[in-house]
Amino acid sequence: MLALLAIGLALGLGAADGAGLMVLLVALGLPFLAMEYYLEGVARSFGWFRLAAVPVYILRPILIGLACMSLSAAGLELTLPLVGAVLIGSMALVTAGLALVLRRRLALIAPERAMPRRGQRRLWLMASLPLLLLSGLEDLTGYGDVLVLSLLAAPEQVGIYFAAARSLALAGFVAYAMTLVAGRRFALDLAGKSRAELQNSILDNTRLTFWATLGAVALALLAGPFLLGIFGEAFLAGYGVMLVLGGGMVVRAMAGQAGEALIVLGRQREGILVALAVLAVTAVLGFALVPVLGIIGAAWASAAAMACRTLALVLVLRHSAGLRVLALGFPRIGRMAAV
Repeated sequence: MLALLAIGLALGLGAADGAGLMVLLVALGLPFLAMEYYLEGVARSFGWFRLAAVPVYILRPILIGLACMSLSAAGLELTLPLVGAVLIGSMALVTAGLALVLRRRLALIAPERAMPRRGQRRLWLMASLPLLLLSGLEDLTGYGDVLVLSLLAAPEQVGIYFAAARSLALAGFVAYAMTLVAGRRFALDLAGKSRAELQNSILDNTRLTFWATLGAVALALLAGPFLLGIFGEAFLAGYGVMLVLGGGMVVRAMAGQAGEALIVLGRQREGILVALAVLAVTAVLGFALVPVLGIIGAAWASAAAMACRTLALVLVLRHSAGLRVLALGFPRIGRMAAV
């Protein structure tokens, strides 16, 4: 439904170029993205963390990079439509492969199809709809800078920005990898009614997320000129974007897995309000800074939104649950490994 609405909006804006083309690409990718998230959630629910993470966050970026390098080596210009087609194609391929693997694994666990019990669907909907809204807002925030930029800048500039942002994908994967295990750890502590253990788990996750993200961002920035140069000499102009976004990611990591803690504590409403505020900051600052600073303005808008998210989560968790989040000391790896 969202894809059809987005296609209609793209046609209204003019799908041949500019903002209309960007909206059209997003619309074509939405069905694959939705299925990808659903299958990823199924894998996580069974504890198949590698199956949930590797195809989406490792295999897909590799496919995109290899495809773009091959097209560039073949002498083709990496325009927005071409990069968008590569992105959508990689999403479709990963989604299909993940679906096949999951179907095989689930068939081994439950060969016969079981019907849901009475009231089970309603319970599932009541629990999942707030999380659906929260996840959608966070995804929209993640691409909000690109969407705003596509409305105000030339497609070539959008391509440079997108390449710079994707070059930091490793740092984004680090935070996600922590999310895979943090929710389960928090839930176990909460079920055990040990507030002290829950507080320790939150602080340990913050430390590990911060230092791992800092290392990943540093590696990505060291390799930045090489990664951007793969797309062409013009893309080297995006290194400043990488610096600003990398700094924003480090600040964002200072909140650790506070968002997961809010969900486990049943405070999705606060999480949704924070996500709405962060999205508003991204949009407002983007429209204010991009006309003045260009692509670096979009980067500053995104980085400022990440900082606002960290501050908001720290304050909300402290005020609503009396739990501390900030902790920048070295993590206790042994305790985290016990998850």
